[in-house]
Amino acid sequence: EGSMADTEEKAAALSNPNLLINGGFAIWQRGESFTIPRTGYGTGKYTADRWRVWANPDSTGGNITVTKAADGMHVESDGAAFMSYRFEAADVEALSGKTLTLSLSRNGAVSVIPVTLSGNAFSITLLYGAGTTTINWIKLEVGEEATPYVPKGYGEELLACMRYYPVSYTHLRAHETRE
Repeated sequence: EGSMADTEEKAAALSNPNLLINGGFAIWQRGESFTIPRTGYGTGKYTADRWRVWANPDSTGGNITVTKAADGMHVESDGAAFMSYRFEAADVEALSGKTLTLSLSRNGAVSVIPVTLSGNAFSITLLYGAGTTTINWIKLEVGEEATPYVPKGYGEELLACMRYYPVSYTHLRAHETRE
């Protein structure tokens, strides 16, 4: 009987995998600091790999500043700020009709939000007005309840991110000419 209770306790602590790549904001191949002007909903910049941040053009003020922090993604804004994540068509098809739960840690406080995928992306409001925040991690999982966030290894995240941010190199070779 004690063994069965122990097994149930361990099973309850298990975590569903995070469906998001770079949910802990460990990979920043484009740089580690960005300034994003208030130019509209359809614009913005990719900051941490797989995450696009943009400013609300209806707010007064100028920019959003996004920087890599030891504990996630730090955001400073003088107005509303948003972040989005885009899925591939195969992922959308696989998740279609499933119950999804989004959990995130903002300044160390965890929130759980039921999610319905519309199209191939979802958006999160980072700030409703001027202020600062740090998003520590974001997790999307199948099911009605949030399970603990378990970060993937750095190498696994980097490989997944590299698929979406290829870096090309030009090899130059000196040619010898003979007369």
